[in-house]
Amino acid sequence: GPHANDRALEVIAMGLQELERFDSEVTWVKNMGKFDLTLKKSFKPVSKGIGLVIGCSTFPTWNTVPGLFANLIAGNVSIVKPHPKSILPIAIVVAEMQKTLKKHGLPVSIVQLAVDTVENPITKQLAEHGDIQLIDYTGGSLFGDYIESLNNKTVFTEKAGVNSVIIESVADAKAVFGNLAFAASLYSGQMCTAPQNVFVAESGISTSEGHLSFDEVVSGIADSIKGLVENPKMGPFTLGAIQNDATKNRIMKTLENK
Repeated sequence: GPHANDRALEVIAMGLQELERFDSEVTWVKNMGKFDLTLKKSFKPVSKGIGLVIGCSTFPTWNTVPGLFANLIAGNVSIVKPHPKSILPIAIVVAEMQKTLKKHGLPVSIVQLAVDTVENPITKQLAEHGDIQLIDYTGGSLFGDYIESLNNKTVFTEKAGVNSVIIESVADAKAVFGNLAFAASLYSGQMCTAPQNVFVAESGISTSEGHLSFDEVVSGIADSIKGLVENPKMGPFTLGAIQNDATKNRIMKTLENK
């Protein structure tokens, strides 16, 4: 919530700066020899159209609210299409926004919520609609590639990433290993920010307490993960339920292959 609102406030400030960057009225004078030609010009911002904000399952507010407010500050009516497994958090946000719109005498339809189910999705139907001019998407790469392939749309996407960590030397090996363990385990590694690849030199690393071999680094990280997972006060609140059947099936297949 706080992160989402912080980024929303940032985008409102940026949008306001752009809206105020040009004068709304300008008098233009050009000398034509025997007389001056005077033109009074006026300028006004024009919205692009309806914006579609497609939410993800893991961070329904953080990855929705900033894009939503970017649309609104630029004058674009917006439809929020949450992930069918993460509807409630963003539904609360939209409800509060509609209350505020109504309080100030504005149409509540400026912000709308479009809900679907896993069995009957409507995202493609919305995204391909001719009135949708802007699309914000956070989620998997496969569907993100489809969103980016749509014609005549202004698209912003955040897709899956591959996050790498290089360990060359550390002051406190235990602290670093613990931090890596937490980052890799948070929400069962389903976050786009989770580190996936850790690179360590074959010769090991140097620390303030001496040299650690490659095998010692590997076992240090593994022990930290095991310690976190098996800690009754830490593990259950750090790990998260596997929200997607495809993810669960990949995990089971990996375990079977081992």
